[in-house]
Amino acid sequence: MQRYFTSVPFDLEIGGTILKVEASDADKGENSRITYSINRRQSDKERHFDIDSQTGLITLSKKLDFERQSVHEIVIVARDGGEVPQETRYCL
Repeated sequence: MQRYFTSVPFDLEIGGTILKVEASDADKGENSRITYSINRRQSDKERHFDIDSQTGLITLSKKLDFERQSVHEIVIVARDGGEVPQETRYCL
């Protein structure tokens, strides 16, 4: 699992950009299409973050309370468009 690290300003507005993840696939056509999602079973159960399924852009969807929780870990899944999809996970 690849790890990304970033800091989120305490005053970031809802919808503000946090980070963009990117994966690639050497296949051609539909098989090479990558979609992104947040694994809600493993992370971000309170839905503080959103991810654009096509671009991998992660944004803030709910204000963070840094006094209650100073560190958040999000597990991102990147899945290709193959008949038998392959996937990888990123942790940030």
